[in-house]
Amino acid sequence: MSDTDTHFLHQAIELARDNMAQGGRPFGAVVVRGGEVLAHRRQRDPARPTTRRPTRRCRPCAPPAAGSDRPT
Repeated sequence: MSDTDTHFLHQAIELARDNMAQGGRPFGAVVVRGGEVLAHRRQRDPARPTTRRPTRRCRPCAPPAAGSDRPT
């Protein structure tokens, strides 16, 4: 893992820690492309089931997968 990857991983971990400190669950996500943070989220509602991942809200800003029918 590169130093850059580690840096962004630590950002996601900090989001999760902050969320726990506010009574939430330990979930955080950082979406990065080309070294730039496109989005960052944490699960804010502690009553939400864990099946709703913070990355789900970040998907609209991620590039479509190769061969995807999703518009750009």
